[in-house]
Amino acid sequence: FKFRLCAKLAEEKFNLETSDVLKAMFRLSAAEGGRQQFAQRTTSPLTVQEIFDALQTAESETDPISRDKLLQYIQILSNDSVGLVSKVSQGTGVVTGSTQFVVNVASIIRFLRERTMHSILTERYVDDTEATNGVCARIYQVLLHAKYAEQNQVADLAMIPMKEARIHLYQMYKDKYITYQEVPRRDHNPETTIFLWCVNNSDEKFVVVVDDLHKSMLNLRLRQEHEIEVHKDMLEHEEQHEQDEHEAEKVRAFKDVRNRLDQAIVNLDEMVLMFDCDI
Repeated sequence: FKFRLCAKLAEEKFNLETSDVLKAMFRLSAAEGGRQQFAQRTTSPLTVQEIFDALQTAESETDPISRDKLLQYIQILSNDSVGLVSKVSQGTGVVTGSTQFVVNVASIIRFLRERTMHSILTERYVDDTEATNGVCARIYQVLLHAKYAEQNQVADLAMIPMKEARIHLYQMYKDKYITYQEVPRRDHNPETTIFLWCVNNSDEKFVVVVDDLHKSMLNLRLRQEHEIEVHKDMLEHEEQHEQDEHEAEKVRAFKDVRNRLDQAIVNLDEMVLMFDCDI
């Protein structure tokens, strides 16, 4: 599952061929390390020649990748801000005959988790004031990049009033998405203690996230059951009688809702697996 997420991200950021490169590295790594390899933070180190040979025998929707294009893709994957691929052996230039590369599985999963966190926070903290929607997600991103920040710094970087920053920081702290560290001054006076806010990187945060995702899945399944119950007579009529255009349109609308609910549940299930997997 982790490898599939990594390959999907490469396709999303670049193209299908870069995804094929990662898939080839995953196959080789799994063959070398067996099932244990799937728990590693990176794939096994592989040379360009090994990757190239694996691509020639792999089934793909694209034409075989040339060696020059493979070198280009490895360079792109290595230079990307996420750091999908890294060079792990010594050598000058991009590659030598013995240069080896790995897929940074843990780094990719961390990136996907934090990107998903932005969406989760945007949807979780919604109120009637449109101007404040998305503020908590913005604060989270500020802390993610700044590592540590005082309340006034958070307000400045998130471009929100100090009072609003204090309210949202407390909300997110209460929900275990962020935490803080106390930095006492020399006189140890509580009134002069500095509070540095930061992202909560403990497993506690992900427990909260997964719990929220499970609740969302339950709500979607209850909505599914409700839709089926409400339209039960219509579905039975569809099976037994020929429909007019109005009835057929109602059936199509129901099936569209059902399919969207099914896809939403699948998406949430993948999110749960992503937050639950070991890295």
